[in-house]
Amino acid sequence: MTEAPDMAAAGAIGPAVLVVDDHALMRDLISGICRSLGFPQVDTAANGAEALEKMKGKAYRLILADLQMEPISGLDLLREVRSQERFRDVLFLIMTARLEMEAVVSARELGVDNYLIKPFTRDQLKGKLLAVLAPDFKRRKAGPRQAVPPA
Repeated sequence: MTEAPDMAAAGAIGPAVLVVDDHALMRDLISGICRSLGFPQVDTAANGAEALEKMKGKAYRLILADLQMEPISGLDLLREVRSQERFRDVLFLIMTARLEMEAVVSARELGVDNYLIKPFTRDQLKGKLLAVLAPDFKRRKAGPRQAVPPA
C-alpha cells in the first residue's frame, strides 16, 4: 500500500494553487487552509472569468473552484480548462453547497479530479487534496492526460 504524499511535499510539485469562489470569505478561508497545509503559492479569483485571466499569466497545478458562479461557473471553467492542451495536466476540484447529480455527472465527464461539499472542515479539505494529489504522482509517471475537445 502506498502512503499518501506529505502535504508540504505535494505543494512543492506544482507552481501554484488557484482558489475560485464568488464569496470573499470562502476564498480567504480556503486559501488560508491551503497555505497551512504547505502550499506556498495560493492565488484567488472571484469567478471563472477572473480565473481564466489569471491563468493567462501564471501556471497553476491545482484549481479549487465553486460550482455556482457568474459569469463563468465552475463547470464552465472546468470545461475551458479541459479543452485547452496547455491546461491538460491541471488538477481540478469542484466545490458546491448542494450536491447536484447532473452537475457532478457533467464534471466527471469533463475530467474533474474530485469534488467537495460545502460546508467542510479543514480535515475534509485536506482529505480531498490528498485524494487529488496522490493519483497525480502516479499520473506524472504514466504521462500527460489527453485534452477534452471543446463542447
